[in-house]
Amino acid sequence: MQQAQFATAVSVQAVMAAHSRRTASRLRRLRAPLLAIDRIIDGLELAHLAGRTCLDAHVCREVEHLSALVPLTEDITRAADTRELHAALLDLQEEVLDAVVPSRHLWTGQDGE
Repeated sequence: MQQAQFATAVSVQAVMAAHSRRTASRLRRLRAPLLAIDRIIDGLELAHLAGRTCLDAHVCREVEHLSALVPLTEDITRAADTRELHAALLDLQEEVLDAVVPSRHLWTGQDGE
């Protein structure tokens, strides 16, 4: 009897572990574009503080990496300097957040009251 209970417990634990791994993987995929956008925005803000507005090779590589995670908007691909890219990335960040957490606007409405 105890062996059957032990086997059942091991089986349940294996199922739960597999479910946990799938959930963690799905959440990593959802967060990846947001993390990439944040990383680029942080770099752009540092460039702004240093007085640089030209798009350098590092920023272009970061944007290229982002394009593998999420479709880029036309504003991002046409950005001529860091200020335009910064604004376009903030807009994209909003779009990605809306897709990942569609109910988030319900919370912001409650916060404003």
